[in-house]
Amino acid sequence: MNNSSKISRCLVILSGEAGLERLVQNGCSSVEVWPDFSSYDFVIAADRGQIIARDLGIIPDVLVGDFDSSPRPDSTSAAEIVVFPREKAFTDSQAAIDLAFERGWREIDVLGGLSGRLDHTMGNLGILAKYSGRARIQFFDGLNIVTMLHPGSHLMNARGYRYLGLIAYGEAVRGLTLRGTLYEVTDFTLPPDTTRGVSNEITSDPASLSFREGRLLAINSRDPG
Repeated sequence: MNNSSKISRCLVILSGEAGLERLVQNGCSSVEVWPDFSSYDFVIAADRGQIIARDLGIIPDVLVGDFDSSPRPDSTSAAEIVVFPREKAFTDSQAAIDLAFERGWREIDVLGGLSGRLDHTMGNLGILAKYSGRARIQFFDGLNIVTMLHPGSHLMNARGYRYLGLIAYGEAVRGLTLRGTLYEVTDFTLPPDTTRGVSNEITSDPASLSFREGRLLAINSRDPG
């Protein structure tokens, strides 16, 4: 039973990209940006994500995918296994996140999905747009944390990352005000066709951010190495 004051969170584990391989090799405790994986209430692994889960000592509650890039699991690998055909109109990543939302999770952290194939990365940003305003979803891989913000006021923590990047998604973000950052703005319009919002830094943790219109990709990042 979850403590009533605790926010319940779901972890979705995707494929083994370079950043995730470093996590497995180094151990989560040696890298400050990794969360405590034991703190999640529910874990879903998508296809090859089962290998990352195994190497981290995590037994997923659900395994999903077509399993074209990893061995098809047996009943000892997870409490539940959901198998999709290889020919389908969505990725295993989307299947896992959709399942998390359908099961009632509204705080979803997604490990991976950022630094592999660009088409998959762009598709994952679309998943953020799909659930914007309905769930808090963030992708992270040790180099980046990416989430999508809807209009309103937000606190932005550095969380061990040097940079804060802000990118308007699909349309202009209007009324953007930033405080506690190296570059502050007031009632600013950030169009979607500019790099104006990248490589900012949080100078007062947490920084504050607000805007009236649009959707905003917020990216905490650090240099590799």
